[in-house]
Amino acid sequence: MESLQLFEKKQQQELMRVLRRNRVKLMSYPGVRELGIGYCFRKGKIKNEPAILVYVTRKHETGTLPKKHLIPSKIEGIRVDVIESNPVKQECIAADQYAPAICGGLAISNTRLNISGTLGAIVFDNATGKPMGLTNHHVLFAAKGIFKTVGQPGDSIVQPSRVADQQQNRIGKLSHGNRGLDAAVFEIGGRPLHPQPVNCLPGPVNGITTAVIGTPVMKSGAATGVTYGIIIALTLRKTIMIGTDPARQPVNHALCAAGDSGSVWFSNNMEAIALHYGGEIQQVAYAHAIPIGPIINKLQVHF
Repeated sequence: MESLQLFEKKQQQELMRVLRRNRVKLMSYPGVRELGIGYCFRKGKIKNEPAILVYVTRKHETGTLPKKHLIPSKIEGIRVDVIESNPVKQECIAADQYAPAICGGLAISNTRLNISGTLGAIVFDNATGKPMGLTNHHVLFAAKGIFKTVGQPGDSIVQPSRVADQQQNRIGKLSHGNRGLDAAVFEIGGRPLHPQPVNCLPGPVNGITTAVIGTPVMKSGAATGVTYGIIIALTLRKTIMIGTDPARQPVNHALCAAGDSGSVWFSNNMEAIALHYGGEIQQVAYAHAIPIGPIINKLQVHF
């Protein structure tokens, strides 16, 4: 991947305005599941050129489609890229070790469920100041149909993950979450907080910041540990797409994997940017995350 320039905020805002003006038209094409803006892709490689991104569940050769189903190559003078994309949630059944003190990057689970994910970071309740663990809603609540969840407030949260609900394993109890933002918090209790807020990342956490395309980011996940990426796209649904940073990420080391759900992506200055929730089925070099600002506002917590 070539060196990528950071988008200017005005450039990013103008691209998003163009996308919104053409949203209805682009979403009308068969197979389109999402729209975004970011760097263009050529032969699977990210290029230093802004583009409107059209995400489809399956990409077809141009010659196999009727003319009316062909997505235009440009809109309002801006390149349009069609990208095959099928992100999946990245909880797992994982083995991990006991941690005497709690910090971000550890594998956790709700004893009511048979899955685990990552404790992304320590946050604090706005009303009480109590420490809370931040992760994904699907990690601690899980889904049961469209409207119901399996996890319940008060459920025991344990570390190591997937161990018996015994006093020595408990690190807290499930508090609340938001399914739409795929975020949840639990009250921490039973073990002290580690002086390093996130495992193997330089602390402390310096608040939050908004996502800008081209920003280098890093996260500490229970499955893949510390990995490094670059924000390569933002979608209309306000999710973030992250690609591997070739300057910092070791070759043949996955950017994300099953078990990393709940990790928090940080800037180089340790500003929280997004909550990781999934990755690609076929393109394992891409991660998907949700902006952190709406999450902490909705859950009424802060760093």
